Amino acid sequence: LATMAFNDGVDVDIYSSDKDLMQLCTEEGVSPKINMVDPFRLSRTTHKEVFERWGVSSNLLGDLLALAGDSSDNIPGVKGIGPKIGASLLNEYGNLEAVLEKAHNIKQKSRREKLIEYADMARLSRKLVELDRNAPIQHDHILCNGVTQIRTANLDKARILNFLDKMEFRELKQKTILKLGRST
Repeated sequence: LATMAFNDGVDVDIYSSDKDLMQLCTEEGVSPKINMVDPFRLSRTTHKEVFERWGVSSNLLGDLLALAGDSSDNIPGVKGIGPKIGASLLNEYGNLEAVLEKAHNIKQKSRREKLIEYADMARLSRKLVELDRNAPIQHDHILCNGVTQIRTANLDKARILNFLDKMEFRELKQKTILKLGRST
């Protein structure tokens, strides 16, 4: 959806703290732009913050996660390569494939051997962290003909209120009734 909006010329703020989505942040000066907003801290993450945090640009974050792994998402990565070493390798060689192709040139024996031994795991990890930027948007309650045309279907008030009852969200149910009206 963010890529669709970007392609339609719309600036995008992604409300998430998921580091995988940081791959979508656009570089400074690109317009339209994609940034992230952490919904808990209400802080903005731009390309600059991605680079400051990870040591690589947002378009290389997937490569970094493929090298370093990500235990929270069960991404194995390359044993012995963490984010700092991964960032230095990517900054030196340019991208994951270049690191793996030139692994035999790396001076540190242990690092070189691990990159060679776990090259296939790194490639698999890269596939696992890749975001599908062209995933179709189809849902019974969303009508979509381009991002600027997204509309939700009419809300099923009874269904929403029944769900809130079932989940025992009493306060949220009362607020919802005030917003939607009690015509159920």
